[in-house]
Amino acid sequence: MMLPFLYSFLQPQASELMFKFMGDGLKRLFLKEKRAQNENKLTVMVKIETLSEEKFRRMIPELIRTYISAYQDFPEYAYPNRREVKRYLKWLFKGDPQGFFMAIWDSKTVGFIAVHSKWYDWQEDLVGEIHELAVDKRYQGKGIGKALIQEVVEYLKSKGRKRITLWVGGRNERAIKVYEKLGFMKLYRWGIWLRMILYT
Repeated sequence: MMLPFLYSFLQPQASELMFKFMGDGLKRLFLKEKRAQNENKLTVMVKIETLSEEKFRRMIPELIRTYISAYQDFPEYAYPNRREVKRYLKWLFKGDPQGFFMAIWDSKTVGFIAVHSKWYDWQEDLVGEIHELAVDKRYQGKGIGKALIQEVVEYLKSKGRKRITLWVGGRNERAIKVYEKLGFMKLYRWGIWLRMILYT
């Protein structure tokens, strides 16, 4: 079907005009095809996997590189040097090895997420805590972060968690919007951080 391919190359004004004059049936067909294209693209290109302890240790240099890239625009939220990042990654993995997921895109490590399925929050008691989400800057905006979040939400639900919490940088509007679209709500701010929660 040629229509979605051609549509994506039109200027915004022209494409809006073209869509306006489509018949209702053609509009529905177009939107269905477009959604399928977007879903299939991510499914085919991104692989999410857990890591054995041995593989985690081998992947540490790649994970450090991904972490540093992810925080290029927000250095105030990141650990300042590779040694501290390495120590942080080991702490994340040790806390819940099954809750550490890595995203692979075309054989490259492009992101990871780490959660602890048994975390005690002073307000919410026992929760599933998302401690870290990092996506290589070159691959941001492609749905990788969303896919990783959805993966850990299912993991935490399988562990019986009814509440999932996280801290996110208060200036990181893109990340906040992604979390909100997935059902997370803002709780409160603490310094430069924003606390969010998802009720499952």
